[in-house]
Amino acid sequence: MPLELVNRCAICRKQITAFRDTFSEKEYYISGTCQACQDELFGVDPFADIEIDPSTLPTCDKDEPDPFVDEETLIPSTPTTKLLTRIDDLLEEWHLQETPEETILEQIKALVME
Repeated sequence: MPLELVNRCAICRKQITAFRDTFSEKEYYISGTCQACQDELFGVDPFADIEIDPSTLPTCDKDEPDPFVDEETLIPSTPTTKLLTRIDDLLEEWHLQETPEETILEQIKALVME
């Protein structure tokens, strides 16, 4: 890389001087863009200057299970993930030759059509 391009924005090629916050600085390492170009690309966060007192935030009960996460796999439990898990189980049965291919395909079709 030519020396004159070091610490220069990948879009406007201006010298990098400073960033508004650590998120913008991290974005520079990802995209190589200066603060002005980041603001143009992503917009300015209207809440960036608001200080939040952590004690005012709601807390969660760590002992209560999250209804949206399967605790065994830590995968979000949605209808799609449940469907994909069931299809994966059916394909495993077919792979182990426990169920004929036609039966597996019929079961997958029935699952998708539900």
